[in-house]
Amino acid sequence: MVEKGLKDFYSYTDDELRNTLPKDTYCLKIREAEVSEWEDGRPRLDIQTEVVGGAQAGKFGPRHQWSLGDSDGVTADGREFHVNGEDEAKKLIRNVRAIRDGAEVVLSEPGAYNDTMLKEIARQIRGDQFIATVSDDKNGYSKIRRIFSMSEPPKTFQPEEVSKAVSLDNV
Repeated sequence: MVEKGLKDFYSYTDDELRNTLPKDTYCLKIREAEVSEWEDGRPRLDIQTEVVGGAQAGKFGPRHQWSLGDSDGVTADGREFHVNGEDEAKKLIRNVRAIRDGAEVVLSEPGAYNDTMLKEIARQIRGDQFIATVSDDKNGYSKIRRIFSMSEPPKTFQPEEVSKAVSLDNV
């Protein structure tokens, strides 16, 4: 059975098969949010986004994740690194506040930075829209560089793009 709208296997162009977005600023919507964990047991919140509005509307946006806790490791080129858990918590708080754009995040234990907190956040941010600057990471995949609230977009984002993105058609 062939799905409607699908082209012949050989008819798609390289541009149509591109799975990354051009470097730009986009209005994104959180399609999926789920909690998993790293090999060392630290919890992380993973989101999948979709572009809302503009020429790229409807395309998959970048995945993004936040981790909790300290971690140490070694890069592919042998350099040791340390990730500070407090800095990671601050990044999570800043980003979730921007994504929620003034809407409160209800947490059963606001001081417990654990998988329960991330699950509560995941349930509440599904469907939320935000603005993000997107570029390619070192492997060529789209990556969210910075997150902005809908009410405070970056100067590079045109106001008419914001009004189109938050129209009733996109809710």
